[in-house]
Amino acid sequence: MFPFLEIYILSSNKEYGKGEPPLNVPCNHWVDFEATTAKVYYSSHGHILPFKIKGIIQDINPDFILVNGLFSLSYSILPALLFSQKTILHFRGMLHPGALQTKARKKKLFIALFKFIGLNHKIFFCASDAQERGFAQSVLGDAIKIHIAQNFPAKLPALAPLKKQEGVLKMLSIALISPMKNHLLVLQALQLLKTNLVYDIYGPIKDQDYWEKCLLQIQSLPSNIKVNYKSELPPNMLSDTLAQCHVYSLPSASENFGHALFEAMVSGKPILTSNYTPWNNLEINKAGINADLTPVSIAAAIEVFAAMSQDEYNTYVSGVRTYAENAIDREAIKQQYLKMFGA
Repeated sequence: MFPFLEIYILSSNKEYGKGEPPLNVPCNHWVDFEATTAKVYYSSHGHILPFKIKGIIQDINPDFILVNGLFSLSYSILPALLFSQKTILHFRGMLHPGALQTKARKKKLFIALFKFIGLNHKIFFCASDAQERGFAQSVLGDAIKIHIAQNFPAKLPALAPLKKQEGVLKMLSIALISPMKNHLLVLQALQLLKTNLVYDIYGPIKDQDYWEKCLLQIQSLPSNIKVNYKSELPPNMLSDTLAQCHVYSLPSASENFGHALFEAMVSGKPILTSNYTPWNNLEINKAGINADLTPVSIAAAIEVFAAMSQDEYNTYVSGVRTYAENAIDREAIKQQYLKMFGA
Protein backbone atom coordinates (compact mmCIF):
# COMPACT_ATOMS: atom_id res chain seq x y z
CA MET A 1 0.00 0.00 0.00
CA PHE A 2 2.89 2.34 0.87
CA PRO A 3 5.81 0.68 -0.98
CA PHE A 4 8.39 3.29 -0.02
CA LEU A 5 7.72 3.03 3.72
CA GLU A 6 9.58 0.72 6.07
CA ILE A 7 7.14 -0.38 8.76
CA TYR A 8 8.13 -1.91 12.11
CA ILE A 9 5.45 -3.03 14.57
CA LEU A 10 6.20 -3.32 18.30
CA SER A 11 3.55 -5.24 20.23
CA SER A 12 3.00 -7.34 23.32
CA ASN A 13 2.80 -11.10 22.75
CA LYS A 14 -0.59 -11.17 24.51
CA GLU A 15 -4.04 -10.33 23.23
CA TYR A 16 -5.74 -7.29 24.72
CA GLY A 17 -7.40 -8.22 27.98
CA LYS A 18 -6.43 -9.29 31.48
CA GLY A 19 -5.33 -12.83 32.00
CA GLU A 20 -5.04 -13.72 28.34
CA PRO A 21 -2.32 -16.32 27.68
CA PRO A 22 0.64 -15.37 25.46
CA LEU A 23 0.24 -15.85 21.73
CA ASN A 24 2.10 -18.70 20.11
CA VAL A 25 4.49 -16.41 18.22
CA PRO A 26 8.28 -15.91 18.11
CA CYS A 27 9.19 -13.34 20.74
CA ASN A 28 11.79 -10.65 21.35
CA HIS A 29 13.20 -10.44 17.84
CA TRP A 30 12.04 -9.08 14.49
CA VAL A 31 10.03 -11.37 12.20
CA ASP A 32 8.24 -10.81 8.89
CA PHE A 33 4.60 -9.82 9.35
CA GLU A 34 2.39 -12.20 7.38
CA ALA A 35 2.44 -11.51 3.61
CA THR A 36 3.74 -7.94 3.89
CA THR A 37 7.04 -6.09 3.87
CA ALA A 38 6.51 -5.02 7.48
CA LYS A 39 8.33 -6.54 10.43
CA VAL A 40 6.90 -7.18 13.88
CA TYR A 41 8.50 -7.56 17.31
CA TYR A 42 6.34 -9.47 19.82
CA SER A 43 7.58 -8.47 23.24
CA SER A 44 7.28 -10.93 26.13
CA HIS A 45 6.53 -9.73 29.64
CA GLY A 46 10.16 -9.20 30.63
CA HIS A 47 10.81 -7.06 27.57
CA ILE A 48 8.15 -4.47 28.35
CA LEU A 49 10.60 -2.75 30.69
CA PRO A 50 11.24 0.90 29.78
CA PHE A 51 14.91 0.49 28.87
CA LYS A 52 14.05 -2.44 26.58
CA ILE A 53 11.44 -0.49 24.63
CA LYS A 54 13.67 2.55 24.48
CA GLY A 55 16.51 0.44 23.09
CA ILE A 56 14.28 -1.18 20.44
CA ILE A 57 13.08 2.21 19.20
CA GLN A 58 16.57 3.67 19.22
CA ASP A 59 17.91 0.76 17.16
CA ILE A 60 15.29 1.37 14.46
CA ASN A 61 15.61 5.15 14.63
CA PRO A 62 12.22 5.70 12.96
CA ASP A 63 11.09 8.94 11.36
CA PHE A 64 7.70 8.55 13.06
CA ILE A 65 6.23 6.49 15.89
CA LEU A 66 2.51 5.79 15.47
CA VAL A 67 1.06 4.76 18.81
CA ASN A 68 -2.25 2.87 18.74
CA GLY A 69 -4.30 3.83 21.76
CA LEU A 70 -3.84 5.95 24.84
CA PHE A 71 -4.15 3.87 27.97
CA SER A 72 -0.83 2.03 28.20
CA LEU A 73 2.20 3.10 30.20
CA SER A 74 4.56 0.92 28.17
CA TYR A 75 3.19 1.35 24.66
CA SER A 76 1.83 4.91 24.70
CA ILE A 77 3.15 7.02 27.60
CA LEU A 78 6.72 5.76 27.34
CA PRO A 79 7.30 6.28 23.58
CA ALA A 80 5.54 9.65 23.74
CA LEU A 81 7.66 10.75 26.69
CA LEU A 82 11.02 9.57 25.29
CA PHE A 83 10.44 10.42 21.63
CA SER A 84 7.92 13.28 21.75
CA GLN A 85 9.15 14.91 18.53
CA LYS A 86 8.47 11.74 16.54
CA THR A 87 5.28 10.44 18.16
CA ILE A 88 1.77 10.47 16.68
CA LEU A 89 -0.85 8.93 18.98
CA HIS A 90 -4.01 7.51 17.37
CA PHE A 91 -6.95 7.55 19.79
CA ARG A 92 -8.76 4.52 18.27
CA GLY A 93 -12.04 5.62 19.85
CA MET A 94 -10.71 5.61 23.40
CA LEU A 95 -11.90 9.17 24.15
CA HIS A 96 -15.46 8.57 22.96
CA PRO A 97 -17.80 9.46 25.88
CA GLY A 98 -19.19 5.92 25.90
CA ALA A 99 -15.71 4.41 26.06
CA LEU A 100 -14.68 6.71 28.92
CA GLN A 101 -17.55 5.39 31.06
CA THR A 102 -15.87 1.98 31.33
CA LYS A 103 -13.26 1.96 34.12
CA ALA A 104 -13.90 5.69 34.36
CA ARG A 105 -11.80 6.37 37.48
CA LYS A 106 -8.72 4.64 36.11
CA LYS A 107 -9.01 6.47 32.80
CA LYS A 108 -9.46 9.85 34.48
CA LEU A 109 -6.27 9.28 36.46
CA PHE A 110 -4.42 8.22 33.33
CA ILE A 111 -5.56 11.31 31.42
CA ALA A 112 -4.64 13.53 34.36
CA LEU A 113 -1.12 12.04 34.37
CA PHE A 114 -0.87 12.46 30.60
CA LYS A 115 -1.74 16.15 30.90
CA PHE A 116 0.34 16.72 34.05
CA ILE A 117 3.55 15.71 32.25
CA GLY A 118 2.53 17.86 29.30
CA LEU A 119 2.28 15.19 26.63
CA ASN A 120 -0.91 16.71 25.23
CA HIS A 121 1.23 19.66 24.07
CA LYS A 122 4.38 17.76 23.07
CA ILE A 123 3.16 15.19 20.56
CA PHE A 124 0.85 14.97 17.55
CA PHE A 125 -2.43 13.08 17.62
CA CYS A 126 -4.54 11.27 15.05
CA ALA A 127 -8.33 10.98 14.97
CA SER A 128 -10.44 8.92 12.59
CA ASP A 129 -12.88 11.74 11.84
CA ALA A 130 -14.04 15.20 12.88
CA GLN A 131 -16.28 13.81 15.63
CA GLU A 132 -13.38 11.98 17.28
CA ARG A 133 -11.26 15.12 16.98
CA GLY A 134 -13.96 16.98 18.90
CA PHE A 135 -14.04 14.32 21.64
CA ALA A 136 -10.24 14.53 21.94
CA GLN A 137 -10.22 18.32 22.16
CA SER A 138 -12.86 18.27 24.89
CA VAL A 139 -10.63 15.98 26.97
CA LEU A 140 -7.09 17.14 26.12
CA GLY A 141 -7.70 20.76 25.16
CA ASP A 142 -8.44 22.68 21.97
CA ALA A 143 -4.77 23.44 21.37
CA ILE A 144 -3.66 19.86 20.70
CA LYS A 145 -2.02 19.20 17.33
CA ILE A 146 -4.22 16.68 15.56
CA HIS A 147 -4.46 15.00 12.16
CA ILE A 148 -7.50 13.23 10.72
CA ALA A 149 -6.82 9.87 9.07
CA GLN A 150 -9.62 7.35 8.67
CA ASN A 151 -9.18 3.66 9.48
CA PHE A 152 -8.18 1.25 6.71
CA PRO A 153 -10.75 -1.59 6.69
CA ALA A 154 -10.00 -5.14 5.64
CA LYS A 155 -11.09 -6.48 2.27
CA LEU A 156 -13.31 -9.56 2.52
CA PRO A 157 -15.04 -11.46 -0.29
CA ALA A 158 -18.78 -11.01 -0.84
CA LEU A 159 -20.73 -14.03 0.40
CA ALA A 160 -23.79 -15.60 -1.18
CA PRO A 161 -27.04 -14.94 0.75
CA LEU A 162 -27.77 -17.65 3.30
CA LYS A 163 -31.04 -19.54 2.87
CA LYS A 164 -33.67 -17.62 4.82
CA GLN A 165 -36.90 -19.04 6.24
CA GLU A 166 -39.52 -16.73 7.76
CA GLY A 167 -39.56 -16.94 11.54
CA VAL A 168 -36.04 -18.35 11.78
CA LEU A 169 -32.79 -16.41 12.25
CA LYS A 170 -29.08 -17.16 12.73
CA MET A 171 -27.24 -14.31 14.46
CA LEU A 172 -23.52 -13.81 15.10
CA SER A 173 -21.28 -11.63 17.26
CA ILE A 174 -17.47 -11.51 17.16
CA ALA A 175 -16.06 -9.16 19.79
CA LEU A 176 -14.35 -8.87 23.15
CA ILE A 177 -16.76 -9.96 25.90
CA SER A 178 -17.15 -6.72 27.85
CA PRO A 179 -19.89 -4.25 28.86
CA MET A 180 -18.89 -1.97 25.97
CA LYS A 181 -20.11 -4.53 23.41
CA ASN A 182 -23.47 -5.11 25.14
CA HIS A 183 -23.69 -8.90 24.89
CA LEU A 184 -25.80 -8.97 28.06
CA LEU A 185 -28.25 -6.47 26.61
CA VAL A 186 -28.69 -8.67 23.53
CA LEU A 187 -29.24 -11.73 25.71
CA GLN A 188 -31.87 -9.85 27.70
CA ALA A 189 -33.58 -8.97 24.42
CA LEU A 190 -33.64 -12.64 23.42
CA GLN A 191 -35.84 -13.33 26.45
CA LEU A 192 -38.60 -11.34 24.71
CA LEU A 193 -38.52 -13.17 21.36
CA LYS A 194 -41.17 -15.51 19.97
CA THR A 195 -39.10 -16.44 16.91
CA ASN A 196 -36.66 -19.33 16.58
CA LEU A 197 -33.11 -18.05 16.85
CA VAL A 198 -29.56 -19.40 17.03
CA TYR A 199 -27.01 -16.91 18.37
CA ASP A 200 -23.28 -17.70 18.09
CA ILE A 201 -20.86 -15.64 20.19
CA TYR A 202 -17.12 -15.50 19.51
CA GLY A 203 -14.48 -13.49 21.34
CA PRO A 204 -12.09 -13.52 24.29
CA ILE A 205 -13.60 -12.87 27.71
CA LYS A 206 -12.20 -9.53 28.83
CA ASP A 207 -14.51 -9.14 31.85
CA GLN A 208 -15.18 -12.43 33.66
CA ASP A 209 -17.75 -10.94 36.08
CA TYR A 210 -19.69 -9.55 33.13
CA TRP A 211 -19.57 -12.92 31.37
CA GLU A 212 -20.93 -14.65 34.47
CA LYS A 213 -23.99 -12.40 34.23
CA CYS A 214 -24.30 -13.35 30.56
CA LEU A 215 -24.18 -17.04 31.44
CA LEU A 216 -26.97 -16.63 33.99
CA GLN A 217 -29.08 -14.89 31.35
CA ILE A 218 -28.37 -17.66 28.81
CA GLN A 219 -29.58 -20.27 31.30
CA SER A 220 -32.93 -18.48 31.66
CA LEU A 221 -33.70 -18.23 27.93
CA PRO A 222 -36.73 -20.01 26.47
CA SER A 223 -36.45 -23.16 24.37
CA ASN A 224 -36.88 -21.32 21.06
CA ILE A 225 -33.53 -19.58 21.64
CA LYS A 226 -30.17 -21.34 21.35
CA VAL A 227 -26.96 -19.53 22.32
CA ASN A 228 -23.50 -20.94 21.61
CA TYR A 229 -20.29 -19.47 23.00
CA LYS A 230 -17.40 -20.57 20.80
CA SER A 231 -14.40 -18.75 22.32
CA GLU A 232 -11.98 -16.91 20.04
CA LEU A 233 -12.21 -17.07 16.27
CA PRO A 234 -9.02 -17.65 14.25
CA PRO A 235 -8.76 -14.84 11.63
CA ASN A 236 -8.57 -17.33 8.76
CA MET A 237 -12.03 -18.65 9.75
CA LEU A 238 -13.79 -15.27 9.59
CA SER A 239 -15.37 -15.55 6.14
CA ASP A 240 -16.48 -19.15 6.70
CA THR A 241 -18.08 -18.16 10.01
CA LEU A 242 -19.85 -15.11 8.57
CA ALA A 243 -21.21 -17.33 5.79
CA GLN A 244 -23.24 -19.29 8.37
CA CYS A 245 -25.21 -16.35 9.79
CA HIS A 246 -28.03 -14.14 8.55
CA VAL A 247 -27.30 -11.09 10.71
CA TYR A 248 -24.27 -9.69 12.51
CA SER A 249 -25.08 -8.20 15.92
CA LEU A 250 -22.89 -5.68 17.77
CA PRO A 251 -24.89 -2.91 19.49
CA SER A 252 -21.82 -1.31 21.08
CA ALA A 253 -21.97 1.55 23.56
CA SER A 254 -19.36 3.20 21.30
CA GLU A 255 -17.24 2.35 18.27
CA ASN A 256 -14.61 4.57 16.73
CA PHE A 257 -14.90 2.70 13.43
CA GLY A 258 -16.11 -0.81 14.10
CA HIS A 259 -13.90 -2.98 11.92
CA ALA A 260 -15.93 -6.08 12.77
CA LEU A 261 -19.11 -4.33 11.66
CA PHE A 262 -17.54 -3.22 8.38
CA GLU A 263 -16.17 -6.70 7.68
CA ALA A 264 -19.64 -8.17 8.18
CA MET A 265 -21.23 -5.54 5.94
CA VAL A 266 -18.79 -5.82 3.06
CA SER A 267 -19.29 -9.61 3.22
CA GLY A 268 -23.01 -9.06 2.71
CA LYS A 269 -24.33 -9.48 6.25
CA PRO A 270 -26.94 -6.98 7.47
CA ILE A 271 -25.99 -5.60 10.87
CA LEU A 272 -27.81 -4.88 14.12
CA THR A 273 -26.00 -2.12 15.96
CA SER A 274 -26.55 0.96 18.11
CA ASN A 275 -26.64 4.65 17.22
CA TYR A 276 -23.14 5.06 18.67
CA THR A 277 -21.04 3.85 15.74
CA PRO A 278 -20.20 5.51 12.40
CA TRP A 279 -22.70 3.17 10.73
CA ASN A 280 -26.01 5.00 10.85
CA ASN A 281 -29.09 5.34 8.60
CA LEU A 282 -28.98 1.58 8.10
CA GLU A 283 -32.70 1.04 7.61
CA ILE A 284 -32.98 3.73 4.92
CA ASN A 285 -30.17 2.00 3.03
CA LYS A 286 -31.57 -1.52 3.56
CA ALA A 287 -28.30 -2.38 5.29
CA GLY A 288 -29.42 -3.24 8.81
CA ILE A 289 -31.03 -1.66 11.87
CA ASN A 290 -29.81 0.95 14.37
CA ALA A 291 -31.50 0.05 17.65
CA ASP A 292 -31.77 1.93 20.92
CA LEU A 293 -29.81 0.35 23.74
CA THR A 294 -32.80 -1.28 25.42
CA PRO A 295 -33.90 -4.94 25.37
CA VAL A 296 -37.26 -3.96 23.83
CA SER A 297 -35.67 -2.04 20.93
CA ILE A 298 -33.12 -4.77 20.20
CA ALA A 299 -35.78 -7.49 20.41
CA ALA A 300 -37.96 -5.56 17.94
CA ALA A 301 -35.03 -5.28 15.51
CA ILE A 302 -34.32 -9.00 15.72
CA GLU A 303 -37.97 -9.80 15.05
CA VAL A 304 -37.83 -7.66 11.89
CA PHE A 305 -34.89 -9.69 10.59
CA ALA A 306 -36.47 -12.98 11.63
CA ALA A 307 -39.72 -12.21 9.80
CA MET A 308 -37.98 -11.55 6.49
CA SER A 309 -38.63 -13.77 3.50
CA GLN A 310 -35.78 -14.86 1.25
CA ASP A 311 -36.48 -12.01 -1.19
CA GLU A 312 -36.60 -9.39 1.58
CA TYR A 313 -33.41 -10.74 3.09
CA ASN A 314 -31.65 -10.73 -0.29
CA THR A 315 -32.53 -7.04 -0.65
CA TYR A 316 -30.72 -6.32 2.63
CA VAL A 317 -27.72 -8.43 1.57
CA SER A 318 -27.38 -6.33 -1.57
CA GLY A 319 -28.08 -3.10 0.31
CA VAL A 320 -25.48 -3.65 3.01
CA ARG A 321 -22.74 -4.41 0.47
CA THR A 322 -23.50 -1.22 -1.43
CA TYR A 323 -23.65 0.77 1.81
CA ALA A 324 -20.25 -0.52 2.93
CA GLU A 325 -18.54 -0.06 -0.42
CA ASN A 326 -19.82 3.51 -0.77
CA ALA A 327 -18.60 4.41 2.73
CA ILE A 328 -14.91 3.85 2.01
CA ASP A 329 -12.57 5.67 -0.36
CA ARG A 330 -9.28 3.82 0.04
CA GLU A 331 -7.27 6.22 -2.11
CA ALA A 332 -8.49 9.20 -0.06
CA ILE A 333 -7.55 7.42 3.17
CA LYS A 334 -4.10 6.66 1.77
CA GLN A 335 -3.60 10.35 1.01
CA GLN A 336 -4.60 11.26 4.59
CA TYR A 337 -1.83 9.05 5.96
CA LEU A 338 0.73 10.32 3.45
CA LYS A 339 -0.10 13.87 4.51
CA MET A 340 0.20 12.95 8.18
CA PHE A 341 3.64 11.44 7.62
CA GLY A 342 4.74 14.40 5.49
CA ALA A 343 5.22 12.24 2.38
